[in-house]
Amino acid sequence: MKDEIINNDGKKETKSKSVFRKVRDFFSRDKSNTAKTVSTEQIEKKKKNKKKKDKGKKKKDKTIEVTLTTDSVSSASKEQKTVSPKTEDKKNQTVNDDEKKDLNITEIFYSIQGESTFAGLPCVFIRLQGCNLRCSWCDTKHALNVKKERKRMNIDQILEKVKKYDCKNICVTGGEPLMQKKVPELLSVLCNNGFTVALETNGFYSLKEIDKRVSKIVDFKCPGSKMEKKNNFDNIEYFTRKDEVKFVIKDKEDYNWAKKIILKHQLADKVNSVLLSPVFGKLEPKQLSKWMTKDNLNARLQLQIHKYIWNPKKKGV
Repeated sequence: MKDEIINNDGKKETKSKSVFRKVRDFFSRDKSNTAKTVSTEQIEKKKKNKKKKDKGKKKKDKTIEVTLTTDSVSSASKEQKTVSPKTEDKKNQTVNDDEKKDLNITEIFYSIQGESTFAGLPCVFIRLQGCNLRCSWCDTKHALNVKKERKRMNIDQILEKVKKYDCKNICVTGGEPLMQKKVPELLSVLCNNGFTVALETNGFYSLKEIDKRVSKIVDFKCPGSKMEKKNNFDNIEYFTRKDEVKFVIKDKEDYNWAKKIILKHQLADKVNSVLLSPVFGKLEPKQLSKWMTKDNLNARLQLQIHKYIWNPKKKGV
């Protein structure tokens, strides 16, 4: 037939069929190529997206790593600088325990007692550092400042040292001993070890907890000291017949003030002795004796005999 032709496969077919087949094959091939192209583009796109994701992940990982490293360093630094609450509490407790255990000591020495009814007797002095008052005539200024000229000792160390002097009389003085909360215990320990113990205090702090075996020598402050407003007269109720009250007299005003306090509180009936001591170098003992004898005052004139034996400014005597 005229319309028949031989195709590429060697088969006969009509022209119209051949044309149709060619058109079909063309579009089928184009579609396949398009599909391949789309598929390739998608693969490439996926590869690019994956690379971006991987790159982003690496960047993120680095950021996390840096952050973690920084945090680790920061944490390590904090660990070095900051102590855990328990450790800090333990540390503070240790410090507090040490403060409670130890006493600030100016000096411990052996000499002759220069004041009170114990005057003239050999005595071991335990001078504690620090005072809450600033008397105008103070003769132990080296013992005023808590942080100056001090050493820290616990009660056992103090006891060991005073025993070496082989003297039964002990005077705990200052400064102001009762500024330190461990002093009442020290006094009791000394008494328990057979010592005759005297406490010299300005009477500002309560005497309620002081061992009854201790002789308290309370120094009430006259106007001349400029500390008279610091007197704690509530302590009078804790006085015993073992105790003594001292007034340091600078002038007639001080004497009149002391006489008024003695009579008002009937101190001569409450304590072992009431002592009037002239300020060394300011008031002549002869003048004070005249005032006392004129008024027939029930009190004892006291001189600081250590200042007559040694240089008045000498320490450790």
